[in-house]
Amino acid sequence: LLIVINDDYADGRDISWLWDAPFEYLVNHPTPITVSGKRAEDMALRLAYAGVPESQLHVEHDIMGAFYGCLNQLDGDEQLVVLPTYTALLAMSLALKTR
Repeated sequence: LLIVINDDYADGRDISWLWDAPFEYLVNHPTPITVSGKRAEDMALRLAYAGVPESQLHVEHDIMGAFYGCLNQLDGDEQLVVLPTYTALLAMSLALKTR
């Protein structure tokens, strides 16, 4: 699981919604969770407060580094789920198109 949080204008500068979302559902997530983007630390803190073990969290500020790092950890037919904000999705899309 890769969660990418930016707070650019198009995303909305206020990220207080992180505290309204039920991230407690991820406490028993079977795979590591990587957080990235401009507000990666805020997302990691929110997940920690939700009860996600620190050993299961990885912070990688470089969005594409996080993406490729997660892909490299997949086994066989596993799929990567990416939850990005709008500008993070745009950045990833542009990077993948030029690859």
